[in-house]
Amino acid sequence: MTSVSKKIEQEALSLPVHDRIELIVRLIESLNLPTDQEIDRLWAEEGERRFFDLETGSVVPTPGSRVFSNIKSAFPQ
Repeated sequence: MTSVSKKIEQEALSLPVHDRIELIVRLIESLNLPTDQEIDRLWAEEGERRFFDLETGSVVPTPGSRVFSNIKSAFPQ
């Protein structure tokens, strides 16, 4: 961490709680992370793609019992 970053951190930590919360929100927003709405849209697209792949036969489903059996054999207790 640079000396400028450390100075900003010290000043930020001295702010009242509500100001720190507002600062945190603004910093997180500045990261341009996907929103809940965008995440939901991406999951819906993924679900539709997987359903299409199953319907067209381009993938073969694996029974859940086999999946769990493989997991148990890979991680014996």
